[in-house]
Amino acid sequence: MQRKVNRLIRLATSFVILGLVPLLAAGTVLTGHFRSNMERVVLDDIGRMVSYGGSNTEAVLEECSSLTKHIYDVSTDDGMFLYQILKSPVLAGRKGKWKLPFF
Repeated sequence: MQRKVNRLIRLATSFVILGLVPLLAAGTVLTGHFRSNMERVVLDDIGRMVSYGGSNTEAVLEECSSLTKHIYDVSTDDGMFLYQILKSPVLAGRKGKWKLPFF
């Protein structure tokens, strides 16, 4: 009986030392690597997303700016542009109707 108990203790001890300890050590190391890799990937994705958002916002603002400039580039019947009329204090106070050609 003592021999069977002694073998069982040896078997359990060798299982813990040769099986569980390396498994726990490898799991700890791999979990640390996984955590650092996930952090790096998430931060890179957030940086890329912010960059794309900034460039898309810049493109939208530039398009709106060009549309706004196009509004003031409409010419009147006398050959002046609308932005020239709005800037000129003499012409801005002039009464009358301006005819703008529509495309």
